[in-house]
Amino acid sequence: SHVAISETTILKIIREIELILGVDETWFDKMLLVCQELQSGFIIMEESAETRSAITWHERLTKNISYYIDKAKILYFVSDRAKALINLAEVRNNVKSVADFFHFKHGINKLLCLALASKLRFSKQNLDNSIASNNTEQIEIYEQEYAHYQFFSDFYSETMNNFSLILHPYYDGNKSNNSIKVKDDIKDEISKIKDIISQCNIKDKYNLLIKSNNQVNRLVCVIDQWYDIIDVHIENLSLSIEGKNWFRNYLLPKTYWQSAIKKTSYSLIKNRLKEQLLFCINSINCSGVICSVSAFIVSFLFMFCAVAIFIVKYAIKSIKIIFVVFMIVCDFMWLIFFVKIGSFLLFLVFAVNHIGNCY
Repeated sequence: SHVAISETTILKIIREIELILGVDETWFDKMLLVCQELQSGFIIMEESAETRSAITWHERLTKNISYYIDKAKILYFVSDRAKALINLAEVRNNVKSVADFFHFKHGINKLLCLALASKLRFSKQNLDNSIASNNTEQIEIYEQEYAHYQFFSDFYSETMNNFSLILHPYYDGNKSNNSIKVKDDIKDEISKIKDIISQCNIKDKYNLLIKSNNQVNRLVCVIDQWYDIIDVHIENLSLSIEGKNWFRNYLLPKTYWQSAIKKTSYSLIKNRLKEQLLFCINSINCSGVICSVSAFIVSFLFMFCAVAIFIVKYAIKSIKIIFVVFMIVCDFMWLIFFVKIGSFLLFLVFAVNHIGNCY
């Protein structure tokens, strides 16, 4: 069976959609302007154009969005730092222009990747030649040189991985991040890149690191933008204050890390993200310990009081043994009833705790 949905209902839903747009140009036999809605992955526009000015972008984009959706709210744009694309976001649409993380890393990779690989390769060739000629002095020199470049090549790879692990709305599981902290962390990693450049004597002829460094403010603003959007949606939920706090501090971080893990196939990053998910789950479990212990204590006290009242009651009324025996038999059913209630409460406590651990 299924429930039919009218076209007017569907149109009402999609007309209220909020868009996060990624824009860029690409070239095949001609230039194409491409726009993708980043939340859904839907390609809104892929059109050839003679120019890539802000005016051209705005006209084409407005036409294509209105074709699918009558009224859409653009939250922000993500793009490289081309002036036309920044103008498209901030001037034409009056929203933030967020720096694309790919282009931020691409500038650093373009500077270091081939340079380090080249130095490492030539150092290995020199080492092999010195070993072949059995030149002990040269072997020692090139062994140290090769180890030097190998160390900084590994250091470079680790630093680039760190960039990918910093730009998230959470850290240490479910702790809320902010643009200031993320900016400081990225600056620390950039200082490591500067150290690699210096130690390996690499020339930055095109100021690629400076260009990447200039993108940091535009890059980290996505964190605050993300929380602005999330806070609005959480406030609109029909939940109590405690429910909203639980959603914001526990369910949302857990769901976020699970989603992030699915989006990467790189095993090293995936394992680091799984660690974050584990931190998050542990924090959820710890938050439930107090409630579980409290419920356990209440259940235990409930059974203890029932038994105590039972004993005291019949100790006082033990004048006539026959009467006492009769009362014990009658009220024994009540005692069983109280014990069963206490046992049921204990069962609920452990069942809820077990379900929390599973999810």
